[in-house]
Amino acid sequence: MFSMTGFGKGEAESENWKVTVMMRSLNGKGLDVSLRMPPFLMPMELELKNEIKKHLRRGTVTVYIDLEQKVVKPPIDVEKLKANVEMLRELSNSVGLSPTDDKILDYAWRYSEKAEIELDEELKNVVMEALRKAIQELLESRKKEGEHLKKI
Repeated sequence: MFSMTGFGKGEAESENWKVTVMMRSLNGKGLDVSLRMPPFLMPMELELKNEIKKHLRRGTVTVYIDLEQKVVKPPIDVEKLKANVEMLRELSNSVGLSPTDDKILDYAWRYSEKAEIELDEELKNVVMEALRKAIQELLESRKKEGEHLKKI
């Protein structure tokens, strides 16, 4: 006998990522899955929900996905920043201005696009591995809770 109430946590790591997935399940007639994750993982939403549906049939399930990037990349596109610095220097020279380096860098930084986190196969695989571990732990938790309820 399985309860619908339970908790599971799964962790997985790759060369560049550490992923933690936590799942909480409460009573519910059907299966209602809610994902809390960084926006750049949204393309994986259907794949994540389908994996959960393979193992769970009922309950209100909330999934939290936390990522830690091991190799920290610059928060902006460095090449774009360099191009902006050069453009601002040329513009300043053409109009006869002499801004300080920190002023040029400040403006260049402000108008540089933030670097995007790429949702590559490595990241997808480590997210799915952590999810599968969390599902298994959740199922074990629901089974223990069900056995406890059966005794009552």
